[in-house]
Amino acid sequence: MNLAKQCHFVLWDTAGTHNLTGCISLLVGVKKIMPVPMRNLIVACLLFMFVARIDSYSAAEPSPREELHAQLLDWLLSTQGVAGNDVTLAELDRRVQVPECADGFDFALPFNDKRTVRVTCAEAGWSVITRATFRTPTPTAPPREPNLQVAEQFQLIESGQLGDILTSTDVRRVTEPSLLRRSIGREIALSQIIGAKLARDMPAGSILQAGDLQLAHRVLTVTVPVQRGTELSESNTLEMIFYGSLPADAVASVADLRRMVAATQLRPNQPIRLSNLRQLADVMRGDELVLAVSRGPVTIETLVIALEQGVIGQQIRVENPESGETFQVIVTDVRRAEPR
Repeated sequence: MNLAKQCHFVLWDTAGTHNLTGCISLLVGVKKIMPVPMRNLIVACLLFMFVARIDSYSAAEPSPREELHAQLLDWLLSTQGVAGNDVTLAELDRRVQVPECADGFDFALPFNDKRTVRVTCAEAGWSVITRATFRTPTPTAPPREPNLQVAEQFQLIESGQLGDILTSTDVRRVTEPSLLRRSIGREIALSQIIGAKLARDMPAGSILQAGDLQLAHRVLTVTVPVQRGTELSESNTLEMIFYGSLPADAVASVADLRRMVAATQLRPNQPIRLSNLRQLADVMRGDELVLAVSRGPVTIETLVIALEQGVIGQQIRVENPESGETFQVIVTDVRRAEPR
């Protein structure tokens, strides 16, 4: 009975699974202490408790990357007034290390473009730029009479080969209800056709659809190989035409490169991606900042010392060098801030 009492108390022991395991082993090995049915019943109960204990520890906590994704989605839904199925978040490059952020991530739109979002974790001194794609709801068109549907489509005047770049003289407009029934939802506009490349060899008279073309996109690339840590600007980048499937985080304008440096080596003729960049802090720890305090038409400027790094729109701690007082300010520009 001493062993039975000991195991009875172990059942309710929450310190770990080692006691349960040891008790099971003892019960299985003992043959004379108690009747076999009773011993088997206790062993079964202990095994059940052991499995339940293991299952309770198997629920994985969400990773920092998953937390960032969930918080960013919630932030976009609350600030942009869109539905969850209308937002697609660009996946961060797998080499980007997302830190744990107990106080939650901060989000801002640094370029007056709701697609480009700066994510920061103040406690870790970490930030990254990512992108979101918003789907524009398509208004429901009124039903049309059967057999009266007309689709604007285009066909090749002459045969074309893989890689040929199309011009307005290579195609002609065709309007045929029979063609609409075979290609509904796959039509392509003339503005997309002009400048696009053929994705395969096509005979004369072929009706062009989206899958037949590699569409042209205007993106930014580097003029020469750029090493990690190099700041990007107009001097080492240029716009190019990129054909095919465009990465969601491709940079389209040099205006999106404010204080950006390469996080990995960049090669010419490849789209610059936000996931391959890192933003320089607008304020570094130890910097002397100009703190502008406005009271009506009067603005007073004083100098403070940054106690942590930050980017525009982020709150950081600073110290008044004269009084030693520390307080929070908002970064407004490079080495400039205003009271929170």
